[in-house]
Amino acid sequence: MINRKIFQKPWGYLEAFLLVIILIALALIAELLTDFKPITLPNWPYNFRIAISYIILLVFVNLFYKNTPVIKWLSSIPTCITAIIFFITLSLAIGLVPHEDIPGKSGLMLSFSNLQRSWYFIASAVYLLTSLGLVVLRRALPLNKRNLGFLANHFGLWLIIFAASLGSGDRKSFQINLEEGKPNQIGCNQEDVCIEFPFSLKLLNFHIDDFPAKVALVKNGADKIDTKIKNNLFLLEKNVEKEIKDYEIKVKEYLPLSVYDSVKGFVSSKDIGAAPAALISVRNKNNEIIIEGWISCGSFKVKPAIIGLEDKYFLLMTNPDPKKFSSIIEIKSKNEKKIIKQIEVNRPLSISGWKLYQMSYDLKMGRYSKISIIDAIRDPWLPVVYLGFFLLIAGSIYLFWIGRNIRHDENENKF
Repeated sequence: MINRKIFQKPWGYLEAFLLVIILIALALIAELLTDFKPITLPNWPYNFRIAISYIILLVFVNLFYKNTPVIKWLSSIPTCITAIIFFITLSLAIGLVPHEDIPGKSGLMLSFSNLQRSWYFIASAVYLLTSLGLVVLRRALPLNKRNLGFLANHFGLWLIIFAASLGSGDRKSFQINLEEGKPNQIGCNQEDVCIEFPFSLKLLNFHIDDFPAKVALVKNGADKIDTKIKNNLFLLEKNVEKEIKDYEIKVKEYLPLSVYDSVKGFVSSKDIGAAPAALISVRNKNNEIIIEGWISCGSFKVKPAIIGLEDKYFLLMTNPDPKKFSSIIEIKSKNEKKIIKQIEVNRPLSISGWKLYQMSYDLKMGRYSKISIIDAIRDPWLPVVYLGFFLLIAGSIYLFWIGRNIRHDENENKF
């Protein structure tokens, strides 16, 4: 066993983890000096100038100081792995820690709720980009078949983090509220900052396809549905039979759209405001009591209907979950050219450097909504991030392919 003092050369994992602790301490000091306020991320052209300056600095250091002990250590496996662990840990924390702005939040709590714009995240990103960048530059020459996959893989990862970090300041997201028949070219963000787009949008039609509604058994006095009960919240379909607790439930009729009739109960209808309804038969297995009636989730026009079960439980219908919702919009550009397009969830529309996403609608009106909410996003650095992903995947495939060929050649040489 070899005993080695801290910072005795050659440096390894211990010094790398100590550097992480030092960076965290320095980041905490910076947070204290800035009163834990989120960092204002640089935007164009300042982030581009920072990017160019940083790349020139990395190349300069690699050209003239790559053989010094510190630079060799920064481009070593222990440093790179430690930097990756530091960065991934903070990235996971960003996804797990709530980001809501809670009134009265201050100090460390304010800092943790804005980790992506904190000095901790900046420190982790710079540490990883420096270590990974030096690794890539060190392996760039001589360029050969064995190096090609490694460089593509590692440079791709570096490019993803580099572009995503510096491009955050240029990413813009605005919400556009469209009311049927009324053109709008104004969008506002969460800070109530509004901009005028170089195009206008007009909602021509909004459409929703729903899943069937669900039926739920709820205990009297309960303020929520118990989803742990077996078969609770099953989809309503004609002739479906389910057992929930001591009750046998049969769906005798299901109407996706209906209105209430004082004589017949619920009847099918295509009128505006029609709501789902179901005729339900319930039998208590213990006392053989059978109860039959209509349930409906209701709408702005139709009153909800429930079935009471012996003062213990009641059956209700939940609002149908949307399967797909989309908007047909008219887009008018500056040159007065008009085009009609459909926007769906996960099928955005690109126009003038903006991506338009179907975000929401008037939840109270549901399928009869005359309002569509569009999310307009502009992220000019996204193509660079995509290039990084392409290089990362291509490098991984190449490394697998070349590794397989090397093993094949080695096996042939044995004979």
